[in-house]
Amino acid sequence: MTNEFIVVGKIFSTHGISGWLKLGSKNGVISTHSQEIKSVFLQQKTFQEIKIEEIVKANNFHLIKFTEIDSVEDADDLVGKEIYLPREKILSWKTENEYFEFELLGFSPTSNGKKISEYVFKQFIENPAHTILQFQSEENEVLIPFIENFVGEINLEEKTIEIKNWEDWLAV
Repeated sequence: MTNEFIVVGKIFSTHGISGWLKLGSKNGVISTHSQEIKSVFLQQKTFQEIKIEEIVKANNFHLIKFTEIDSVEDADDLVGKEIYLPREKILSWKTENEYFEFELLGFSPTSNGKKISEYVFKQFIENPAHTILQFQSEENEVLIPFIENFVGEINLEEKTIEIKNWEDWLAV
């Protein structure tokens, strides 16, 4: 990740013989805004733009077809590469009460008005039932369903995420 570009996925294999690729989504951008994405960037020595023909959701990943890639041999050269989008473009798609993972990285949980400073937000984990928030300390990991019953206000200015009854999530 750079200041200007955000990693939004990683190509992990080819799919079929006509240049399709399996893409693991990161930061929730592709999952929520695939229709707006017309091109992405690959990082070689510099960022190079590559146009998208189509993105399709398939189980726990996406299939992506680039306009310039028409064979499995050409597609194979992209396996293992991360894809990027400009930070400003991603932020322009945000709707009210929408947050992207990269915006919340390092946020501290709060509970009952107190900041739990030894834990920080690490990532969203996609789950069929609901998204899960992963918080990490030096020694422990806490996973909390990202639903209204457990998660309250996200404060971008104070860099905090309110967790209702935080102590209930700690292993005894």
